[in-house]
Amino acid sequence: MKSHAILILCALGVLGLAAGQAAPLYAEIIAIDLRPVAGTAVTASSFYSEGEGSGAECFPRQASDWSGMTGTFPNGVASTDWYTSWSSEGHDPPDFLHEWIEWDLGGTYILSKVHVWNFNEGGYTDQSIKKLDIQKWTGAAWENAYTGLEWSQAPDSGDYAGFDQEFSTPITTSRIRFANLENFGNTYGAGVGEVVFYAVPEPATMALLGLGGLGLLLGRKRR
Repeated sequence: MKSHAILILCALGVLGLAAGQAAPLYAEIIAIDLRPVAGTAVTASSFYSEGEGSGAECFPRQASDWSGMTGTFPNGVASTDWYTSWSSEGHDPPDFLHEWIEWDLGGTYILSKVHVWNFNEGGYTDQSIKKLDIQKWTGAAWENAYTGLEWSQAPDSGDYAGFDQEFSTPITTSRIRFANLENFGNTYGAGVGEVVFYAVPEPATMALLGLGGLGLLLGRKRR
C-alpha cells in the first residue's frame, strides 16, 4: 500500500475515534514523563518531614521525579531510600485515610495503566499503599474511576521493579488522584516511591493530528 494511502486511512481512523469508534491499532501508548515539571505537577494533602531544610522530606514531587531510581526512564528499579519517595505525614490509623496525592498531566489523556513502585524504604515497607481509590478530574469535581484497589507491599529490595496497575476501562482525564489511602499498618502514613502513567492522546487531539496529516497530504498532492 502506498504511503499516502496509509496516511489517509490513519486520518480516517482518527476521525472515527473522535466519532466514538474503537481506538485504532496504530494509536501509540506513551509513558507520560512528568520529571521536568514534577515540582508543580504533583501535589498531596501532606508530606512527612524531619524538619524544614533538613533535606529529609518526602515531598510529593518525589513520586514522579525519578529520584532514587536506577535505569532509563520509564523502566528502572527503585532504591530503598525513603527521602526519594513520597509519604504522607504521620498519623494514627485510620486518620491518614484522608490523605491523597494527585498529578496534573499537563493535558487530557486516555490512561491505560500506571506502573507503580510502592514505598520501598528498608524496614518501613509497611508504609506501602495497600488499598486506595483512583479518582479522575471531570473539570468540575473529582470522580471515582476505581475503588478499593489492592496493591502489593514493596519488598525492601534494591532491585525492585514495581508492578502494573492496568485500567480495564481506560481513564480519560487531565488530572488523576490516588485517594483514601491505606497502608500495611505503619503509623507514619502511606507512601509511594515512583509512578509512571501510560496513555494515548485523547480523541480530540488525535483528530487534530489526523486532520493535519491529511491536510499536508492533500496539499502535497495538489502541488
